[in-house]
Amino acid sequence: MMFLTAFDALKAAGMEPAINVKVLVDSEEEKGSPAIGVVATEHKTLLRADGIVINDGPLHISNQPTIVFGNRGITVVRLTVYGAKSNLHSGHYGNYVPNPAQRLASLLASMKDDDGRVTIAGYYDTVKLTDAERKIMADVPDDENEIKQRVGIAKPEPSVTISRRHCNILLLTSAAWNLRRSREGRQYHTEPGGGRTRPPHHAGREPGLFWRD
Repeated sequence: MMFLTAFDALKAAGMEPAINVKVLVDSEEEKGSPAIGVVATEHKTLLRADGIVINDGPLHISNQPTIVFGNRGITVVRLTVYGAKSNLHSGHYGNYVPNPAQRLASLLASMKDDDGRVTIAGYYDTVKLTDAERKIMADVPDDENEIKQRVGIAKPEPSVTISRRHCNILLLTSAAWNLRRSREGRQYHTEPGGGRTRPPHHAGREPGLFWRD
C-alpha cells in the first residue's frame, strides 16, 4: 500500500512517473499464490512489461532502500510415508508396527548434517558466484548480531558461521532446505483434552527447497 501511496504523493505534487507502471497486488503470497498464475495468464497482454520489480523481502539492517537483482526460486515437495493400513493402539502394536512418523523424521533428518548443510547430492551445484558478484556482496554493510537480535535466535546454523565472511552472501545465494509443515495420521481423543498414543497410518511433510540459478 505504501507503493500506491507514493503515486498519490506524486499526483498531489503535480508530478508523473517517467515510465508507465502497472501494479499487480498478490494478497495470497504467504500461502503459495494459488491464483496469480491464472490471473497473469488470462491478462498477459495487459500485464506485458519490459521489467518487473517485486516489492518483498525484509528491510536491510542499515534501514536504507535496497534493490536485490535476483531471488532464490522455490520448489515444494510433499513426502508421505505409509505404515499399517489403519491407525493402531501403541499399547497393542508399539515396537512391532513401524511408525511412519518416526521413519519420515529419520529420512528428513538425514537430509541435513549436524552443521546444517544439505546432504542431498548435487544440491549446491548451481550456486556459483563470480568474483565480481562476491565483491559486490562483500561491500554490502552487514551486522550478524543485529540480524540475530531481529529474528530472535542465539546463533545461526553452524554452516552459516563456518562457510562465510558475510551473512548476506549466504542468505542471498545459498540453496536452502526447510520444513514447511507436517501431519501424522488423524487425531484420536477419548475425551476433551485427552487422547491415546498409537502409531499413525501415515505421516506427511512438505519441505521447501530454495535455490539460486
